[in-house]
Amino acid sequence: MALTTTIEGVRIPDSKLAGKITELVRDTAPSLLFQHSSRVYYFGALAGRHRGLTCDPELLYAGAMFHDMGLVKAHSSANERFEVDGANVARDFLRGHGISQQDVDLVWTAIALHTTPGIPQHMHPVVALVTAGVEMDVLGLTYPEYSEAERTQVVHAMRTRAPSTSRKTSSKPSTTGSDTSQRPPSATSRPMCWRTRTRISTAAISAA
Repeated sequence: MALTTTIEGVRIPDSKLAGKITELVRDTAPSLLFQHSSRVYYFGALAGRHRGLTCDPELLYAGAMFHDMGLVKAHSSANERFEVDGANVARDFLRGHGISQQDVDLVWTAIALHTTPGIPQHMHPVVALVTAGVEMDVLGLTYPEYSEAERTQVVHAMRTRAPSTSRKTSSKPSTTGSDTSQRPPSATSRPMCWRTRTRISTAAISAA
């Protein structure tokens, strides 16, 4: 299902590559993860506009949509961190679609570092903005950076983008829930431990 919503000038790239990425993640991952990854793209791209950062939207989309694929059983390895597994899925996909090694390495790094606070914001915008999207959607760390209209539109757009599937979805709460008007200026007073986040995400996806 194509998403045509434009939010403050941000929309999902209308390209063959982006369409293939959408198809793969939609058909492989649970609805919970698909919608989360889509929100990460929007929040990351909006953060780029807020911060004056520019990058190739296709590469940002790839980083956002693949960043949690290592939590999907089909792409989870026995020995690697889930961030590396997800980065490897993106690497193999992008190489298979003729993307330059430089761009492949950029997306790989963005995914591999998305749970490493304090480093991505000093790197290439693709790396910085994938983490920015994750930090907003999972932890709400930059809640005040987004207007109420932006937050509401992203959540609504992702609901309309939910893949049509018979899979059971999780009721995991999101920091960007529908009742955004009732949320405090900061959605959390301290960051969630990344190990805790991984356990929660894995449990939610396993239940899906």
